[in-house]
Amino acid sequence: MKKTNALAAQFAFDALFIETKHHLAAQDYMTKIIQSAETPKPKIGILVGESGMGKTNLCKQFCKHHKDTITEEMTQKTVIYIKLAANAAIGDIIKDIYFQIMGVKMRQSGTNKEKQTLLESKLKDVGTRIIIIDEAQHAMSGSDGENTVTGEYVNFLKTLLDNSRVPILLVGMPDLLNLRKVSSKKTKSFGKQFRRRSKVTHNLPLMNVVDASININTFVSTLKQLDVFCDCLEDNTIRAKLYCCSGGSFGVLYELLMCAIIETKTGLAITQDSLEDQAAGEIDEEDNAFEFSAVELKTKLAELKQLVEGNLEDAA
Repeated sequence: MKKTNALAAQFAFDALFIETKHHLAAQDYMTKIIQSAETPKPKIGILVGESGMGKTNLCKQFCKHHKDTITEEMTQKTVIYIKLAANAAIGDIIKDIYFQIMGVKMRQSGTNKEKQTLLESKLKDVGTRIIIIDEAQHAMSGSDGENTVTGEYVNFLKTLLDNSRVPILLVGMPDLLNLRKVSSKKTKSFGKQFRRRSKVTHNLPLMNVVDASININTFVSTLKQLDVFCDCLEDNTIRAKLYCCSGGSFGVLYELLMCAIIETKTGLAITQDSLEDQAAGEIDEEDNAFEFSAVELKTKLAELKQLVEGNLEDAA
C-alpha cells in the first residue's frame, strides 16, 4: 500500500525516540544496573510503570546503545533482551534467554536446574553484561510466599545472578513491586536475600499536567521539523483536553498526536478537528475530554491530579 504524506509523517514521528525527564531518569537507573556488572556485587533492577509509559521503547533504545561487540574470537552479547508471554514459567525464561544467546532452541531434555546451569555457562562465554526481562510480572502469581510461583521466581533470579554474575533488569507493571516483599514463615531471611541483591525499584510515573505541557512542547518542536503545522497545540484548553484523554499516560498522548496528523490543502497538519476525530475513535466516551463541558474538564483535571499523586506515593 502506498503511503500518503500524512502516513509517512506518522511513521517518521513514531520512529523518533522522544525523551522526557522521566525517561532520562529511567535511563540513568538502567545504566547503574549494567555498571554493577563491573562491581563485586552485580544487581537486580526493577523498572515499573503503568501501560503506555514507554518502558519497552526504553529497553529498545538501551539495546541500540549497548550493541554486541564482534571480534575474530567471539561475539559479545552485551545485552540479552526477552519479553515474557502471559503465565510464563521459569523453564520458558531459561529457553528464551538461551535462544537469544545461541540463536537455536535449547534441548527439551533435562531439568530446569540442569538447563539453568548450561545457560549460566553460556552467559559467561559470550560476555553478557545485562539480562533485560520485559513484562516480567507475567512469571508471578497472586501469592508471594517462598513456596509459591512468585517465590520460585525470586529464587531463580537470585541463583541466576549469583552463578552468572550478570545483572538482571526486570521491567513491567507495578505488580513487580511485590517481588521485594516476598517472605517466608520458615526463614525471614528469604525476602532479605532478594532485597540485598536488588536495587530500590524505579518507577516511571504518570504525567502531571506540567509534565504533559512540557512534553507537548517537545512534540511541537518535533512536528515542526517534519513540516507539520500544529498551532492548535498552543491552545491551553486543547492541551488540558489532551492531557485528560491521556489519563497521564505518555504513550496515549504520543499516539493521539501522531495519529492526528492529516493532509490539508496547505500541507501536513494537526488540527482541532483531527484531534477530536482521533480522540473519538480511540478514547472511551466517559474519558474523551473533547466532549467535556468546562466544569467537567476542571473536575477531570482534579481527579487526574489525585491519581498521579497516588501513583507517586505507591512507588515510594
